[in-house]
Amino acid sequence: MFKRPKQQGNRKYIAQRHSPKQEARTAKEYGGHVTIGSGNKHMKGDVRIPGLARIENKCTAKKSFSITIDMIKKLRDNAIGYGEIPIIQIDFIDSDGNVVEQVAVAPQKLIEALFNVKTIESTTQEPT
Repeated sequence: MFKRPKQQGNRKYIAQRHSPKQEARTAKEYGGHVTIGSGNKHMKGDVRIPGLARIENKCTAKKSFSITIDMIKKLRDNAIGYGEIPIIQIDFIDSDGNVVEQVAVAPQKLIEALFNVKTIESTTQEPT
């Protein structure tokens, strides 16, 4: 008799249902477009903002999400060729598919540039 493998509840199904919504929302929020077939074609990144960023969307109904070096390298190598910033955006969702928390992983150089700009701005402002 054939036995079904044990399922981990419906977490994976919830995340799969959430993914297209996440990609559409990200594209709309940042003025980009959804990359059709990004997971199985040459062009990596679920959302592309040409000349600016390439965003890989991930979601999970679990309490944690692992980012691998292979994931980073694939996105980075594809984005850099177009002069775009590789970003991994993760939605943590509840059992109903609602976003509980959103985080993004970006290159360290981008974070450094953001802090340098803020530091420069704060030191050039005249005291009141």
